[in-house]
Amino acid sequence: MHEDGWVVGIVALAICLIAGGLFFKIKTAPPAPTVTPPETALDAPTIKITDPQRGKKNAPLTIVFFSDFGCDSCATAAPMLNALEHDPELAGKFRLVWKDFSGHKTIFPQSFELHKAGRCAAAAGHFWEFADAAFLHNQEVRL
Repeated sequence: MHEDGWVVGIVALAICLIAGGLFFKIKTAPPAPTVTPPETALDAPTIKITDPQRGKKNAPLTIVFFSDFGCDSCATAAPMLNALEHDPELAGKFRLVWKDFSGHKTIFPQSFELHKAGRCAAAAGHFWEFADAAFLHNQEVRL
C-alpha cells in the first residue's frame, strides 16, 4: 500500500503541474489583439446643387466625374459615360455628377476658360451639350 501512495502522489503532482501550467499560460498569454474596424473609405465628395448632374437623384449609384476639358483621358471617358446612360438596362440606375478637376490647372491652363464657360452653360441648362462639344474639340484646347 505504501507503493500505491507514491503512485497516487506522483499522479496528483503531475495533474497539479499540468493544471498549473495551463493556468499559468492562460494567465500570461498576451491578450488577444483588439480588432479595430477597417479605416473608413475616403470621404465622399460633396455634391452641390450647382454641380452639373444627370440622372435620378435617388439612383442607387452616383458616379462623380472629376474632369478637365483639356485632358485626353477625360475626353475618352465622357462618350463612354454617355453610352452608359443610353443603355436600357442601366436606365435610372445611376446619376452622373460633374466636378471640375482643378488639379489640371497647371497641366492644361488653357482649359480653365472653358470650365468657366461650362458653368455659364450650366446656368442656362446646357452644360452637357457644352461638355460634349468641348471634348469633341479637345485637341484644339491643348494647342
